Amino acid sequence: MKLVITNSKKVFDTSGVVPKGHCVVYVGESQKERFVVPISYLIMGGLTIPCNEKLFIELTSCLR
Repeated sequence: MKLVITNSKKVFDTSGVVPKGHCVVYVGESQKERFVVPISYLIMGGLTIPCNEKLFIELTSCLR
């Protein structure tokens, strides 16, 4: 099962198909989860993560 994020909605999809205008992102260390996100999150060659900056910094600091 994968999570498709589209127009601020989260939809679980088991088809394995990536909808047009979306890309796949794998998140996790040993057991990766597959997420399908709109390519509109890719701006100027970078991934745009729509979350609070403070939360993002807290989450990424846990990765070190």
